[in-house]
Amino acid sequence: MKSLDQTCLNYAISALRGAINMYHHYRKKGYSEDKSIDIAVKYMWGVIASSGVLTNPRLREKFLFNLSIMKRLLPAVQALIFSASSMRKPEESKEGGPHDERRE
Repeated sequence: MKSLDQTCLNYAISALRGAINMYHHYRKKGYSEDKSIDIAVKYMWGVIASSGVLTNPRLREKFLFNLSIMKRLLPAVQALIFSASSMRKPEESKEGGPHDERRE
């Protein structure tokens, strides 16, 4: 069973995923990119604040550390995606390529 601290951290981290969903939701509704980002940040801040990680100094430090890890992971993942995309044959990048589950 996860500790309460870990649950709070996971909830705060999930705010990032929720903010991405919120951004896409408002972009589909025709909002500008800036407005969509603003709404997503406000949503994310609300979730992070309600998680309790900001009021507990130890959890706040853990959360900030996790954010710094994400900051370092994102460029590495982007580089892997770009690298994989450049090595892929053109027909593999289209729907129905060898990794399309519907073909298996």
